[in-house]
Amino acid sequence: DAVLQRSDGAVVFVLNGESRVARRNGRLGVFRDGLVEAAEGLRDRPEGYLCVSTGAVYARPAPFNYGEDAPVETVEDEASEDVRTNYGALKRLCERRVEAAFPGRSLALRLGLVCGPHDPTDRVTYWAARAAAGGRMLAPGHPGDPIQVVDARDLAAFMLLALERGHAGALNATGRTFTWRDWLTVFMAAGGRTDTEFAWVDDRDFLEKHAPKPQPRGGALPLFFPASWGPWWTANSDRAQALGLRYRPLSETAADLLAWHAAREGHAWDAGLSRAQERA
Repeated sequence: DAVLQRSDGAVVFVLNGESRVARRNGRLGVFRDGLVEAAEGLRDRPEGYLCVSTGAVYARPAPFNYGEDAPVETVEDEASEDVRTNYGALKRLCERRVEAAFPGRSLALRLGLVCGPHDPTDRVTYWAARAAAGGRMLAPGHPGDPIQVVDARDLAAFMLLALERGHAGALNATGRTFTWRDWLTVFMAAGGRTDTEFAWVDDRDFLEKHAPKPQPRGGALPLFFPASWGPWWTANSDRAQALGLRYRPLSETAADLLAWHAAREGHAWDAGLSRAQERA
C-alpha cells in the first residue's frame, strides 16, 4: 500500500522463476506464492516500467548472434505452473502482459549471465576460484567456445539510465563475448597465478556420464550447456550498447569477485566439482 500511494519513481518488475504477471479479480499484478507484489495502481506512474526478464525467452536452439527479433518460446496453456518445462515461455508471457498493461512505456531487459560480488549462484565464482587456485583443472568443451557475462554493477547502471531516458521495448542486456580460454585465463591472472593448466574435454557424453550424482544446484560444470541449445552465449546486445550499456574490464570483475569469495568462510559450493571429483 505504501508503494501504491507514492507518486514518484519508476517501477521495476523482477521476474523470477515463481512470478506471474496476470489478472486476478480484475486487477493486474505480479503474483508470487499467492501474494500480490505489484498492482494495477502502478499503471499511472509516468516515470517508466522496467521488466527484468531473461534470454531464456528465446527458442532453442538459438541462432548465432541472435537479436531481439529471434524466435521466442511459447506455451499453449498460459495458466501452466510448470516452470521447469515452460520457464522461457512463461517469462515471455510475463513480458507480453506488462507490455499490454503499459503500452509504449515498458522496457523488458533480457538478461544472460550476470555475475559479480555477492552472486549466490556460484556459477561464475566456481570457475574464477578454480582457475585462480592453479594446477591442472578440467575445462569443458573447446577453448574457443563462446561465453558471455555482464557485471551486475554495469547492468544496474544501465537499468537506471534506461529508466531515466524512458527507453521502451525489449533489449538484450547480455555481456561481451569471450572464449572459454580467455575468461579462464583472466580468472587465473586475477588470482596471481600463471601455472593453471586447462585440460579441455569436449566429449559431452563422457562428461555427463562421469558427472557426480546428484549434481549441485548450479551444476557440476556450470554454464556448459547442451549442444541442443545452439550457440547460446552469442546473444547480440548491440541495441543496448548503443543506448548506453557499458562494460568494465573482466579483470576488474574477476578481482572483485575473488576478493569477495575469499571472505566467505566455510562456504558450501552450490556449483562445480570438488578436487576429488575433478580428478576422478
